[in-house]
Amino acid sequence: MVAPPRCDFGLPKADGLRAAIGSTGEPWRTGRYGEPARALLARHAAGVTALMTAYGKLADDARSRPERSVVTHGEPDPRNVLKTPAGFVIVDWDFVQLAPPERDLWDLAETDRSVLAAYTEATGITIDSGALDLFRMRYDLSEIAEYIELFRGAHDDTEDTAESWKNLEYYLRPPERWPQAGPDTFAAADSMPGDPPSP
Repeated sequence: MVAPPRCDFGLPKADGLRAAIGSTGEPWRTGRYGEPARALLARHAAGVTALMTAYGKLADDARSRPERSVVTHGEPDPRNVLKTPAGFVIVDWDFVQLAPPERDLWDLAETDRSVLAAYTEATGITIDSGALDLFRMRYDLSEIAEYIELFRGAHDDTEDTAESWKNLEYYLRPPERWPQAGPDTFAAADSMPGDPPSP
C-alpha cells in the first residue's frame, strides 16, 4: 500500500499574488474588472501581506510537528459522503494527504463547531486552533490569488467573471475574519473604491 503524500503547507500561487501586489502602481487594462481589482488589491495590500506572513508562521509551526499528521481527505463535505447499506462512506480521494486533522475539520467547524469536540472524543486528538486558522487562511489566500490572477490577465465580461468579482470582494472585505492582520489593516467595506462600472 502506497502512503499518501505529505502536506507541504505551500501556499498556491503565492508568488503570483506577491507580484500582483507589487504591480498595483500600474494600470491593469485587462478587461472590465482589471482596474477595479487592482484598486481593491492596492487598498488591501498590507492586509493580504500580513495574512501571508501569519500563514507562513503557522505553516512553519505545523511542519515542526509531523507527529500530528493523519490521513486527511481534503474535501469531506456532503458531496463526497454516500450512504450505503453498510453505512456512510467517503468517496473521491483525489486530494488525500498526510496532514494535521484540521485540514478536514476547519470548513466543517465554520457551520458547526460541535464537530471539533466530537472528533476529539472519537480520536483522542486535541484540536489545535492555530492549525484551524492555518487551513482557513490558506483557503482564503488561495481564493484571493485565484481571482487576482484572473483579473490581472485578459478576461471577458461574463456572468462567471461577475461572480468572481463578488467573491474577490468578499475575501478582501472581512477585517473581523482575520485579527492576525491587525484591526486597522483591512479597510472598511463602506469606503471601498474601485467598483466595476455599470453595464
